[in-house]
Amino acid sequence: MAAGLQVICIKKLSKVDSGNTIVTIGSIGVMLLTALCVFVHWLISFHNTSLIDVSLVWPDRKDFCLLIVMGLLGTVSQLSEVQALKYASISFLSPFQYSKLVLAVPLGLFLGEAFP
Repeated sequence: MAAGLQVICIKKLSKVDSGNTIVTIGSIGVMLLTALCVFVHWLISFHNTSLIDVSLVWPDRKDFCLLIVMGLLGTVSQLSEVQALKYASISFLSPFQYSKLVLAVPLGLFLGEAFP
């Protein structure tokens, strides 16, 4: 339901704002929500250490590079989605959204050895 609402909101916003603005504001919103969740998690773990073990592990170079690539590809993906929604109807683009599920399984198995 949330994904459907997101697509409808992006479609309506793309008539008024640029794709860069939509992606930037969305990223800031996700960052703020994530910061709130991290803060709540920290508060819970600070007051009750028996429930949650919090330990920070810094990524090594390979993982850090993969995180940067993931961030860049995610940004390009979001910008492409906003542009597509600006020029095409949602009913035309929906099958492409579902094709991500079909492509993610073999790609995840091949690249990340991740079985769904």
